[in-house]
Amino acid sequence: MQSTLLMRIANTVMANYDNTEKVGLFDGKMGLCLFFYNCSRYTGCEYYAKTASVLLDEVFMSLNPSMSPSVTDGVAGIGCGIVSLLHDGFVEPEGEDILGHVDAVLLRDMPDKFLIEDNYPAPLFSPGIYLSYRLRFYPEGLDVGCADDLISLVKDNLEKCHDSNTALHLSFINSIVFVCNMLCATDSSFTAKTGEIRHLCDLGMEQSVSNKRYRYCDLVTFEKLNPDNRYGIVLNEKKRVEGNINALDLWYDYGWWNILYDMSLYKTDTDKYINYVNKKMMDCFYDISNVNQKLAAAGMYFIKNRLPL
Repeated sequence: MQSTLLMRIANTVMANYDNTEKVGLFDGKMGLCLFFYNCSRYTGCEYYAKTASVLLDEVFMSLNPSMSPSVTDGVAGIGCGIVSLLHDGFVEPEGEDILGHVDAVLLRDMPDKFLIEDNYPAPLFSPGIYLSYRLRFYPEGLDVGCADDLISLVKDNLEKCHDSNTALHLSFINSIVFVCNMLCATDSSFTAKTGEIRHLCDLGMEQSVSNKRYRYCDLVTFEKLNPDNRYGIVLNEKKRVEGNINALDLWYDYGWWNILYDMSLYKTDTDKYINYVNKKMMDCFYDISNVNQKLAAAGMYFIKNRLPL
């Protein structure tokens, strides 16, 4: 399918990617790799796939023990990206060797890694996110029972945080809710098993909001990840702080969260997305940060939602 806007996005990203040094999902080569592979299939332009392959080789060569563990800028995000590429048939299974490396870094001694990102601006339970991606989209090579071990780990640690009155960041709470959602989508038997975790997440959310440990996008994300529930404390806090928030800016600035969590921080008419992104392309040409973190994510959003561009 040809898309003038999508190819303009791709060509803008292409003009900048040689200068991209970071390798993470949200801020570097792994995110660009995902975008170019998907763009190639969507538009039929093989050149984008060749570019993606080059980027993926560079990501593989950059893996090292000192890399951040996070989904946003480190090993877990690279792992989730590779899982997606394998699941969607963009790369051959020899990527399992790389997954073995990611498994070793993130899944070994996982209890010690539960709060490893607590001092990050937007902390996540990255090992859990990665494992939930593996279980749902590419479970080959995983130990039997690892999902039950994950559930026990999360439950025990959330209970400790609750008992000690520790206020976790809402971004971290959201990541655990997402892990529960992924497990339940993988196997309905996990619905009952994750029930207590969801209750603890509700309590944790209240502590996060009360202690102002959140960003506005975290409030929106919590609401999106819990579509069947209406949490008064979240709705009230959103109303309190949303006065100066531009919804399209939110969708664009935090675009990779839309992709990671398979959601939409803001839904509107396709024409509004198009006009907004067209303006952003004029403003951000040769702006590496915007291209990596935002334009490629916007392109991925258009592809995944198959919007008529």
